[in-house]
Formats: sequence, C-alpha cells, structure tokens
Amino acid sequence: MKVQKIFDRRGLLLAFHVRRGLPGVDDVGCQFLTPPEYDQQVAVINHVAGKEIAPHKHTRYTKTVHSSSETLIINKGRLRYSIYDKFNQLVSAGIAVEGDVLTLIDGGHSFVAETEVSMIEVKQGPFLLNTKTFFTPGVSDAVATTSPATGD
Repeated sequence: MKVQKIFDRRGLLLAFHVRRGLPGVDDVGCQFLTPPEYDQQVAVINHVAGKEIAPHKHTRYTKTVHSSSETLIINKGRLRYSIYDKFNQLVSAGIAVEGDVLTLIDGGHSFVAETEVSMIEVKQGPFLLNTKTFFTPGVSDAVATTSPATGD
C-alpha cells in the first residue's frame, strides 16, 4: 500500500496521510498501517461483496498506553496540517481533503481549516484532561503550558 509516511530525522514515524484515491488504498483485504506495538492500530480494510466476517468479540485485557495518538477522517473541507518532531521543529506540512485519513503518532501537530471542515477524530481512551503541551514551533525549550479539553 502506498501511504505518505512522515518521519523525523532519526527515523521515528510521526504521522501518515492516506489520500483519497491513492494507489493501493482500494486493495482487497486488511492492511495495517501501524506496526503491532503502536498505541493505536489503524488499518485499511476492503472486502468484496459477499465477504463474511464471523461473529466475534474482542477479549478484554490490560495494557499500557504511552501517548495519545489520534486519527482524523476528513468528511468535508480542506485541513492544512503541520507535523513537528519532539524538538518542536517543523518536519512536514500538507493538506488533507474530503476522504483523506491523517494519523498522528508522535511529535506535535497544528491545523488550519482552509475551508469549512467536518472531521471525525479517533483516539484511544480513557480521555484525560490537561494532556496537551503547547509549544512555539522551532523552540525546543519553550515553556510548556497545558489546557483543559477543548476539542482541538
């Protein structure tokens, strides 16, 4: 599958962008975009008509979540994004449009809605307040501030 993967200078995967109509996205079957050890698992799944998935449930177990990754599914509009490494340095910027999926795994990020945007955000829970650290891009020793949950 061809997906735009965004890495920092050390090779750490920060994010990936699955573009609508990207070659390989329509391949039949289940293709995980994230390695098994990542905190959030994301896959592209396509089935032919008539494919059956047997009734099943997922076994409960305890696991440790190391960070809050998130996946954005763009329903409408154009969302400009910037991806930063752990030192607050800009690594990549792009535009996500209707039908795109953007998964943010590590480092930092920011957004600007270029048009009216509607999106679905998926994160693993439980949700905790005051878990965002704001920074000044390009300044690795910025004074960290946190904010309560704002939906941003």
